[in-house]
Amino acid sequence: MTDHRTVILARLGSTQHGTRYRWHWLAPPMQPMLDDFARRYPNTKSRIVSWFTGQPHPDLDRVSAIIFFMQDPLRERFPLDFQQAVALADAARARGIRLVNPPENLSNTIKSTQARLWRDAGIPTPRHHSYSSYEELMSLTSTLDYPVLIKSDLLHVQAHMHVCQTAADLRALKPEQIACPGSVADFIDTRETYRQIRPDSVWGRFYHKKRACLIGSRSFNNHVFFSTNPIVGASTCTFRHYTNPNPIARWTADRRCRDEVALDYAFFEAPPEHTNLIRRAGEALGLEYLAIDYATTADGRPILWEANPYFAMHMFPRPILRGPRQMDKRIARFHDVAHDFIVELLAERTS
Repeated sequence: MTDHRTVILARLGSTQHGTRYRWHWLAPPMQPMLDDFARRYPNTKSRIVSWFTGQPHPDLDRVSAIIFFMQDPLRERFPLDFQQAVALADAARARGIRLVNPPENLSNTIKSTQARLWRDAGIPTPRHHSYSSYEELMSLTSTLDYPVLIKSDLLHVQAHMHVCQTAADLRALKPEQIACPGSVADFIDTRETYRQIRPDSVWGRFYHKKRACLIGSRSFNNHVFFSTNPIVGASTCTFRHYTNPNPIARWTADRRCRDEVALDYAFFEAPPEHTNLIRRAGEALGLEYLAIDYATTADGRPILWEANPYFAMHMFPRPILRGPRQMDKRIARFHDVAHDFIVELLAERTS
């Protein structure tokens, strides 16, 4: 191959965060993809150069693009890494090198910031009110429109997340039950729209959360989870039994969620929903490699919940219901789309 241009994959350094950080948190989202590239796309893999914060700056000659694959919000959670990433980004900008998910933009996923940027861009998403302390949250109780959802403002976790139907529910929360800094969002009940017209359907019986992925200009459906809990996630959904060590219990539960598995797979196979909206959502955040969680009402209107540029596709150590949900097929498509995007980046010329 005569063209030796490369793409740099910039990541948080193992020397600063220790072996446990590198292999427990970093490897699940990215390393399986790089390993797959080495098997199926060795020419492309040979042109991906990894750089970790804490290392000297890489040689930027013949570099087409830098992908900043780092946990967000980077500035707030890892300030030293942020400074080093910005220094690299500035050096790349001076050379006209394409930046994917620039480090400065990795703070746009703070929940309250994200909501403001999306709402300013006309993207349907709940209002958010940020707070920095328990006392500040309590001072908001009489000003909110209920029900509301309390969540962390910085993290993509469901710990310390609460749905409060009334001001009394919110005031009943103890300081140790809330995340600080946090955000209060309007709770939008998309399930109710299905219950009014199809109460016996899966959509009417459960809350749901869909996930779309955006890589470059291409979006695709990834999964839809269902739950009796309005806070829908891997730990609350109807697939949560996948972690049960008892194979009989897993088999029994598998039979109970066949309808949800079928709908989840149909969503994965279907053409992407709301493609233009997903792209606009990424553009509003200045990000082009991310996952977006959302829900739809019975008439098809989307409500976007949040974006995650450091999403875990592989769910280390094993995907959720790998066989029934055909996760190997999903992961292969994800890798193929990411590969095509990197090939496009390699073809770009710098000034």
